[in-house]
Amino acid sequence: MSAVTPYVTKGEADVILDGVEPWESSTDDAAKETAVIQAKIYFDQIYKCPDFDSEDPSDIVKEANAILANYNLTQNIFTRQTGNGPLEESEVKAEGVSVRKRYNSKGMSPWKDPFPDVTALLYQEGCSIQFGGAISTNALVRA
Repeated sequence: MSAVTPYVTKGEADVILDGVEPWESSTDDAAKETAVIQAKIYFDQIYKCPDFDSEDPSDIVKEANAILANYNLTQNIFTRQTGNGPLEESEVKAEGVSVRKRYNSKGMSPWKDPFPDVTALLYQEGCSIQFGGAISTNALVRA
């Protein structure tokens, strides 16, 4: 059993995501269970909800957890989306000294919300995106 309890069960997510791909066509229940747990961890790290009861989450929070779980079936929701280009290399030579540098010519792009639909949904609940800090580690225990 996992040490993390998602805000939505797999069964509730099945109802919320009825007809929504890829959730609807996935027959891997274990992957769905993992997806809702990982989506809850992402939710807790990215969103700050001031009047939030984690023991009895609202339907909006459950829907947000389910939508994130659906995204998580096909992509890693923890991957930072930056739009940065490939590294380029330049070399400068002066008086017998050579310096080679690898860099991204586009620089670091600002963080872009990869799930604006979830953020908009949670805005109705008074939630906002929390910036700063690193994603913390949550222990998962296998049965």
